[in-house]
Amino acid sequence: MKKILLLGALILLSAPSFAKIIPCDDENVYFAPYAWKPTKTYGTPTREATFPGAYVKTVVKNTSEVGLIIDGTTQKDMVDIGRPRIEYSVDGLAFKEFILTTEGNVYTLPLAENLDRSKPHTVLVYFRSAHLGCNRWAGHESHLFIKGFEVDARGVAEKPEIKPGLAMGFGDSITEGVGVDELFTTWDDLKPNNARVTWFAMLCEMIGCEYGQFGSGGQGMINEHMAVPPLPLTWDKYDAETSRLVDGKLVPQPDYIMCAMGTNDDRIEKEAEAYIGWIKAVRKAAPKSYIVIVVPPSGVQRDNLQKAAAAFKKDKKVLYIDTVNLNEMITVRPPEPTGMAYDAVHPTEYGQGMFAGCVAVQLLKLIK
Repeated sequence: MKKILLLGALILLSAPSFAKIIPCDDENVYFAPYAWKPTKTYGTPTREATFPGAYVKTVVKNTSEVGLIIDGTTQKDMVDIGRPRIEYSVDGLAFKEFILTTEGNVYTLPLAENLDRSKPHTVLVYFRSAHLGCNRWAGHESHLFIKGFEVDARGVAEKPEIKPGLAMGFGDSITEGVGVDELFTTWDDLKPNNARVTWFAMLCEMIGCEYGQFGSGGQGMINEHMAVPPLPLTWDKYDAETSRLVDGKLVPQPDYIMCAMGTNDDRIEKEAEAYIGWIKAVRKAAPKSYIVIVVPPSGVQRDNLQKAAAAFKKDKKVLYIDTVNLNEMITVRPPEPTGMAYDAVHPTEYGQGMFAGCVAVQLLKLIK
């Protein structure tokens, strides 16, 4: 163990010219709830995210520069097009994109320099996108590993602004942010994908929630043919190895647990049954949470989702939301690029925003 700790220390010390480490387990570093698996690499604390959309934020003071410590070990043998991408912003400036590398295995990505030491600086990092075919669920190659931040010798971290509510959101490629920036054609090109600007992320901004976002291309309630197994087998785990439940419960209990599944399920007769089983399992793990069934923006599986919701009439915290007015705007046949969806399936950033707004309006009416 001493050798492992020494190796980790040497790797971190070999990073760019920062003087002080703010570790990921510092109380002033806030990780998106439910999304980051606590683990260790090189004997030191690490946070691991399986799904794009996970974020981390903090505030730094008494420093002129700040960097993000990334463990890129699992990307060692990946080609460039498959490596995860992040986005970061300091002090609310425009987000910058970075494709993970393997230089030094553990390395520090400079986020900002020449900062005013006398002022606090807000740092926000998002897991933007990752390749679906790189063992997303059962392996670690496409995951994001963060060990903390680096600052000047006198630098310190302060707690960032934290929203009062908590939420979890489940979905498929739409919730993953596939094709929001331009037409998505292949998983070998991740430029069009951005999990930061999905309907669920926007919705949580509107209703004041910190959130864990779990969208994965091709996933469904019953679809067994994608990289990530059906939702009933995955929702309560960080990855194939580790449960996120504590004694069978979600801790802390979220205010909202939302799901917009159905687009990828072709065995129609099984959809309602699978949804009902999932809701029962979620209710057991989160007795007080709102469970929100959201019909996908195209309206697919509407009848089955209505049937699932109807099975819980006595549970006043099982809600059903359907954005009927978006169906024709999102889905165009034959598929033609529109402002709402470049491919008539995956909403653009504008389409994601419209979807989020419609869901928010209905949600706020239902919880009054």
